[in-house]
Amino acid sequence: MGTGYAAGEKVSNMDENAKACGEAYDTLLKEHPAFKPKIEQTVGHGLAILRTKHKFKWSTMHRYFF
Repeated sequence: MGTGYAAGEKVSNMDENAKACGEAYDTLLKEHPAFKPKIEQTVGHGLAILRTKHKFKWSTMHRYFF
């Protein structure tokens, strides 16, 4: 996220990216209910990690202690 040695470009539209990720997460849960546990383990956990760097809200953030 723009820190450290040989850092990449700073992301200027982080709010839009975070919102799109949250919407994609909700879409995955709706389209593939049989894979809900795995989606929560992978995509949900990734959103939780992203939230530690950038504050945003998504539909099931309470499952990850936010």
